[in-house]
Amino acid sequence: MKLKKRAIYHLCLLCICILCIISIYYWRQHTMYTYPNEEVYINKIFENEIFVKGLPYQQGTWEEEYIIQINSTLVIKDSKGGIVDIHSLNRGDILLFDYTGPKNSRFSNGTILNGKKVNAHNFRLSEDKLNLKLWRLE
Repeated sequence: MKLKKRAIYHLCLLCICILCIISIYYWRQHTMYTYPNEEVYINKIFENEIFVKGLPYQQGTWEEEYIIQINSTLVIKDSKGGIVDIHSLNRGDILLFDYTGPKNSRFSNGTILNGKKVNAHNFRLSEDKLNLKLWRLE
């Protein structure tokens, strides 16, 4: 009798744990979004950082100035899939990246895109270049 009660108790605990895991998975899937092809342009390039800004004609999440840290894991690809030399990047080049995170999130000025807080990945160099003169950014 005791063994039967113990088995029922453990079965109930197992069901509760499974329900909790399913609800956590459901909540995560419905609050985390993947945004492909987000666009920013290169504003300044330093030895260990690239400062990027949101495009002037674009409104949304990327409106401030952000930082991409240059480290051993940073890979920027061109439109054909080849790796771009970071020293060949120029001001006004447009970078594309994928972002996975909460919907309607805002990031402060100076946030590191490839850091722990923001999950930006798959950096690519666009064939287009921002016309700095047209947008009065020179």
